[in-house]
Amino acid sequence: MMKIVRCGRILFGIVALVGAMPAFAGLIQVTLPDPSVDPRDNKNDCSGFFNTSSGFSSCYVSTASISAGTGPGGKDGIDIVDRFSPVIIKFDQTDILNPGPAAPSGFDDRNSAFPTVSGIDEFQFTITNNSDSKAGGSWEYTPDDAEDPAIKYWVAKGGGGSDVGFVIHWWVENDPISCASGGWNADCLGLAVPQTSGVWETPVKDSTTNYALSHLTFYDTGNGGGTPTLIPEPGILALFGIGLVAIGATGMRRRRRAKRQ
Repeated sequence: MMKIVRCGRILFGIVALVGAMPAFAGLIQVTLPDPSVDPRDNKNDCSGFFNTSSGFSSCYVSTASISAGTGPGGKDGIDIVDRFSPVIIKFDQTDILNPGPAAPSGFDDRNSAFPTVSGIDEFQFTITNNSDSKAGGSWEYTPDDAEDPAIKYWVAKGGGGSDVGFVIHWWVENDPISCASGGWNADCLGLAVPQTSGVWETPVKDSTTNYALSHLTFYDTGNGGGTPTLIPEPGILALFGIGLVAIGATGMRRRRRAKRQ
């Protein structure tokens, strides 16, 4: 009976420690359009899938269709609680590959709500490959104004045809269930953590290649600038402590019995 109790305490400690650890942390990537997860079929992000005919500044990441008109609690026909993130800025391939005279503004389009975002001065890009192979790269964002927004989602649109979609990216820190099925749902999108850097890739073309880049688009969050530090919840800290105490107590009893023998 004592052996069973000791094993039970050890097992409880291990379970408590494992239970205190984040279930998932990492980059979520979803290729859209995808009829299995969303009925919308427009292949572009801000000129269709996430937008109305109201212009670039009316583009919002959302899992619900946006129609023209006035919606309850929001605008453009969709309630404000369903619009996860407004667009900030868009960079075409030319802006990224040839900054300067070829793209004097440093960007292709910008939301009128964010006039302080200065484009190429605040963004740095790398492209792994932009031909018929793995098209991907990285970005870094350095806000230089107190009014600059944070970045919560970013999109890489594939080029080379009207039937090519896009990949939306975001980062989550801790998710037990909602991101496990691919991520394109309100719960997983709601877990996105603001980022100041990240990686991107375009949609897959075939087994060995991705489409060349058409543009990158970045979307805001209402949580302010910068990248927050994940702080464990009190319940997680308590569970972690219980696990350590249970394992430590079992080890101490074993050492005492060994001395007596």
